[in-house]
Amino acid sequence: SSGINAEYGDPAVLLPMMLTSEISRLPDFLQAEVKNKERGDMEVVVRHKTYPIAPKVILVVPNKYPEQSPWVKGSQNRLGKEVESALKDQLVRHPLTVTLTQILLAWDFSLKKTLRARSVT
Repeated sequence: SSGINAEYGDPAVLLPMMLTSEISRLPDFLQAEVKNKERGDMEVVVRHKTYPIAPKVILVVPNKYPEQSPWVKGSQNRLGKEVESALKDQLVRHPLTVTLTQILLAWDFSLKKTLRARSVT
């Protein structure tokens, strides 16, 4: 095999290690848990400690990460959907690839914005 795998080893080993170290540097109010997926992709389930009522967000991290951005797995919950659409608006301003941390900080921002908008009504 050639390319990144030959040079740096197996993404099945590398990706979880990379994600674990990235997650360990997240702000304390974000609680993230990494789950293995098929095809070498990973899922990161994130809860917001400041807003326990907030729906958790699930990010799919492709095995090509960080060359390929993670994406949000759609929520079934109405608040979750609102937050996700606010998040998409946020990410449009980002460069082509975004890191897990950038997505989660944008999610935090979107969540607060959505909750604020809701409490006004």
